[in-house]
Amino acid sequence: MFAKPYRLKSNKTLKNSEKKCLTQRIQSEFPVATDEKVKELVPSKSATSCMKVVLHSGDTVSVYVVDGVPVMIDMGDRLVPTVCALWKVPELVPTIRIHTPVLSKMQGGAPLYAPGVVTEGCFPQFRCGAVVAACTSDNAAAGVVGQAMMSSADLVRAPMGVCLETLHVYGDQLCKEEKFSKIDRPKLGPASYDNTADNIAFDFNQLTIQPIREEWPSLVKEPKPAPVANVPVIIPDEPKVEPDVTPKPIPETQPDENELIDELNESVTTDCSESEDQVPADMDGLLRWCLLSFLKTQAKHIELPLKTNLLYKNHLMPFCPTDRTLEVKKSSYKKMGKFLEAMQREEGDAREYVPPQIRELYCITANVLDLFAPLRKGTALAAADVRQALVQHVAQRGLAQARGSVQLDQLLAAVTGRQPQELMKWEELTTCVLGRMTPSTEMRFADGTVKLTKSRLEPIKMQVATRSGNKKVTLVSNLESFGFSLRPLAHACQLLAGASCGITRSAASRTDQLMLQGDQTHLVAKLLIEKYGLPKKFVEGADKALNKKK
Repeated sequence: MFAKPYRLKSNKTLKNSEKKCLTQRIQSEFPVATDEKVKELVPSKSATSCMKVVLHSGDTVSVYVVDGVPVMIDMGDRLVPTVCALWKVPELVPTIRIHTPVLSKMQGGAPLYAPGVVTEGCFPQFRCGAVVAACTSDNAAAGVVGQAMMSSADLVRAPMGVCLETLHVYGDQLCKEEKFSKIDRPKLGPASYDNTADNIAFDFNQLTIQPIREEWPSLVKEPKPAPVANVPVIIPDEPKVEPDVTPKPIPETQPDENELIDELNESVTTDCSESEDQVPADMDGLLRWCLLSFLKTQAKHIELPLKTNLLYKNHLMPFCPTDRTLEVKKSSYKKMGKFLEAMQREEGDAREYVPPQIRELYCITANVLDLFAPLRKGTALAAADVRQALVQHVAQRGLAQARGSVQLDQLLAAVTGRQPQELMKWEELTTCVLGRMTPSTEMRFADGTVKLTKSRLEPIKMQVATRSGNKKVTLVSNLESFGFSLRPLAHACQLLAGASCGITRSAASRTDQLMLQGDQTHLVAKLLIEKYGLPKKFVEGADKALNKKK
């Protein structure tokens, strides 16, 4: 997160009540955090502040600072301890060992690959998605904090691919913040796993590993095996931890348990062999399998856009089994570009984004209430309904005159502010009545919900700006006011324009906006107006954009 420079948004000193809430949250999210350990992280008489920073990706996170040292990173849904916090309380999260040269590679924001982890001897237990720390073989002080991309069981069984996505690493921009005290990694001696901790398993030879459920479904549907009679089905998420270091001998009077262990060991071997057989044998299937594996485990944590050669070399090839070779030239696609285009067309059967339907309405006010009786004040009407009510009123009272004029009666005169018996053109009368009503905007969503905003919304604005290198980008703002969801809309724009599209926010704006590569005002206006049915009046410069050649 902090590999690239970030922007400080605010810095607020916490009150005692806010500091208490922070300590309670630490205790609730970290079960091993006792009162004494929490006091080491957040002393009662410490100067604690909360920094809100905008990352290079555009996301906003909070960093809790205690006496000039960053302690916790608030991701919104969870707290992530900094390396400084783990130097004080190392047992907050499971800690794995990595080879010493790997740390310097990760300081640039690179993820941790499984071959860089030291798995000999003891090993901590953790689930996929858990917060995990990493120290080096020569120093037990934590150097990396990240999110596990695979469980400890999978890491031990099949050490391949990305196993840890880097969130914070010693030496990144957060550690270099001038507001903090000088942060130096202590020397805590060679790293070794603590056998007395609750989250540590013993030697792998003493582990009883049961069949492990795949964390995401296989690409090949396999028939379900028939249940084994008199054998309980045990499918734990992690390796089972034995309570004692010395394995207890199995009494000879329990032959059923011996048979159960043999059967489970055979099932583990069978499960591993089946997972290998599930990898497609042909090159096209293998290429697709590696891409889906990457999308399932890493895509959400990779900064886009990504070059095709980097995708192929750094993210697809690591998923290829060790006994196979991934070569796109030996597939029917021949090139990565054609393969990705085929995958994009295959994605077309997914459900398409349905935007809200926008209508401009007018709410009845006290000035025109008598004209629309028996409707109540605040009722929203379309412009056509207002005109229909006027036509009915004029027809019932015989107020129509020659040349498209209307003779005002007492009610119409009161509504328009004119004198009775005065003549008015139909267009002028309709405009005058609409002017006495409250302009509103109705948004009808795909799920049937309706939102009525009793005000005239500012139109959607499209602006072409120039970035570094004299590159043009198109900024589209005020979309959320009309109920548009930016993520699926950005995906639709990306597919239509064939260029990268992301979500960003300018320094002076309070809302997000879309940023497309190049001058894409024509395509954006065409998408919003012609495909999604947004009225032209809600898009600033719509006619000019639509008439513009692509």
